[in-house]
Amino acid sequence: AAALGMSAYAEFLDAKKQLQQRREVSKRAQHLEQARRDLEKAIAKGKKEALERAMRQAKVLKMDPSEPLWGLAQAKLKEIMTEHIARLVKKVDLALREGTLDKRRLDHMAEAKDELVSCIRWARTLHLQEADMRQLERLRKIVHNLVEDLKGSIRVFCRVRPLSSKEQAAGDTDITKQVDPMTLEVQEPTKSVEGRSRTDTHRFLYDAVFAPGTQEAIF
Repeated sequence: AAALGMSAYAEFLDAKKQLQQRREVSKRAQHLEQARRDLEKAIAKGKKEALERAMRQAKVLKMDPSEPLWGLAQAKLKEIMTEHIARLVKKVDLALREGTLDKRRLDHMAEAKDELVSCIRWARTLHLQEADMRQLERLRKIVHNLVEDLKGSIRVFCRVRPLSSKEQAAGDTDITKQVDPMTLEVQEPTKSVEGRSRTDTHRFLYDAVFAPGTQEAIF
């Protein structure tokens, strides 16, 4: 009798667990459906903030990136970003030409630089092509140099030398990676205290990084 009682209790616990799991699956399905509706509304609205909010929620719920809605949302966000870049480039270019952006005012130039850098960072999170950001990078470099001139700073540039044929033949590998036009990442092979192999990553910020870059681009 006692054995039968224990068996019945185990079955009861198992049934309870399965019921709880079904409820959780059902609840997640409801939340995902709501996330899809929110994505549809955000895409139709075409606003950056609404799209990013809806996509963040979809990510939290682990929406499958292969879902068509997710792809549409990403495409819309890239479209908004591309339009924003075009407007910003036009605004800064015009302001520099007409003098409404005073090249003698450090605060004006620093504000313009921050806006350009912020836009570049946003564009990189969306994996925009370098070609789409070429004009943005051109202006960032111009404004950055003006800021440094006003500050009287010494500028530091980095150019990465490619591996020579002798180094390649010896099995040497490149441990550098250009993160963006101003940042270089160095991956240093090392060992832990326990003697295990690991890679330490170091990031260095310069006024410009060329990896290796052409003579025309540098000079």
